[in-house]
Amino acid sequence: MLNTYKFCSLNMFVNCLGLSDILVKRLIKKLKCMGVYILKFNVFDTVVYFSLNIFDFLDKIKILNKLKFNNRIFFIPIVDSTNNFLLRCINNLKIGDVCISEHQTNGRGRFNKIWFSPLIGNIYFSMFWNICDSSISITSLSVVVSKMIIDIFSKFGIMNVTLKYPNDIYLNNKKISGVLVDVVYKSNGHRKIIIGIGVNLSPIYGAFYNFHYINLKICKTFIDRNLLVSSLINHLFIVMYKSNFNKFYKLFN
Repeated sequence: MLNTYKFCSLNMFVNCLGLSDILVKRLIKKLKCMGVYILKFNVFDTVVYFSLNIFDFLDKIKILNKLKFNNRIFFIPIVDSTNNFLLRCINNLKIGDVCISEHQTNGRGRFNKIWFSPLIGNIYFSMFWNICDSSISITSLSVVVSKMIIDIFSKFGIMNVTLKYPNDIYLNNKKISGVLVDVVYKSNGHRKIIIGIGVNLSPIYGAFYNFHYINLKICKTFIDRNLLVSSLINHLFIVMYKSNFNKFYKLFN
């Protein structure tokens, strides 16, 4: 109902959902906390709601059809953090496993900074990998992955993107994307790692707005999220593949 750019009254929600007006108000409040910008008006003594968000959900089939390496994909609509999800499952993961979400309730950036993750419209995903080469630093890995994202952006026509060392990606001097690498060290020197990627495609409204961030829609760049996320997963897998990592590292440095 909120996905139509039309005014919806409280009674419309109650009648359609079969819920009480109190429960409907609670749901609307919860959606607001998830980053959905819902405006409330009083029109002729009737309470109406209007949303600036359009809910264009990711298409699992489209994404899976574009993947080249048969990655296992965990689609979790709402999760605390895609990195956290894979960390909890780390002992049962295979190389290249991916978690994708529409909303993170506890999205993280580097040094545990908050990465606000509004419901639907952006990209949040993480991939699991093993690193056996002890000479590869996590900072270097963050740089390589960040430059890979910049390269993918250019293929989608997004130019003038720069890297803020080591893991933040900027467009017009504002943050458009970021990389987060979590590491679990093993006694034999091997490391299990989770590489998280976030991309801002849609605006952040209201109280959550931050002028330090930018999104592609503001730049009038409209990209199919399904194509972009599948392309990022494919190229991240290539970059991380053991036999090619050193070659890619030299290429980007």
